[in-house]
Amino acid sequence: MATPGWLAYGAACVFRLLVVFAPGYIHPDEYFQAQEPIAIDLFNLNVSKAWEFDEANPCRSYLVPFAIAGIPYAFLRQIRDVFGFHLSSTLWLMAPRFFMFSISFSLDYISWLLAKHTGTADITVLLTLATNWPILFLQCRTFSNAFESIALGLILLLWISPLKYQNLNSFLIGSILSVGIFFRFTLLLFASPVVLASVAQCLWDLVRPLRSARPTPVTARLPPPPSLAWLLVGMAAGAAPCVLADSIYFGALHFTVDGARVDVWEA
Repeated sequence: MATPGWLAYGAACVFRLLVVFAPGYIHPDEYFQAQEPIAIDLFNLNVSKAWEFDEANPCRSYLVPFAIAGIPYAFLRQIRDVFGFHLSSTLWLMAPRFFMFSISFSLDYISWLLAKHTGTADITVLLTLATNWPILFLQCRTFSNAFESIALGLILLLWISPLKYQNLNSFLIGSILSVGIFFRFTLLLFASPVVLASVAQCLWDLVRPLRSARPTPVTARLPPPPSLAWLLVGMAAGAAPCVLADSIYFGALHFTVDGARVDVWEA
């Protein structure tokens, strides 16, 4: 029989679903930086994109709208083309929200695993998360912040509950961090404790031969931090496909050296 706590959590999940149907918007960016760019490309609409996606000088990764709206829109278009269904504008509007609602529960699962590993697994953990307004509203709307939260959760999970192979663990943390930065650069700030712990451990390993062999003062009571070398390798491996994908989409790849632009490739 379900306990009152689990019933309350279930009610919070139902309320989370109802919030998806709420009219209006929280911020215009949930349309201009996610659904609109994908809709323009997918349906060949002759309208202007938001200035962040200007091909002459882009300043936002195309992975953001692709991850948020590209998957549900491609699915709906396939249904329309194969079965000949007429899909209402409301469905096109709501599909990305339902997609975000679905993946929002990954944060519930990550939070439960974190609590379980630290010995605090209890329904209050899920209930606190499920009744938090960012989960109810921001996490179910088409914001890049939603993916940033999931990426941060995965990084913390890999740190608190590492895999068997430490180098692979560090590589995955670096890869997730790198890809997450393409979604929102503020992820680097939120994940800075993990990165700084890795740097501290690296510095301590350098001076350890000169001192007594004891744990790093900063990380003595924390899980082993990621290997800095493998963290950087993971970041490079995560950034490479993101740079390549954006370069192909925007039609150019270049970098700047001492204020001078160096073109590597241009369509």
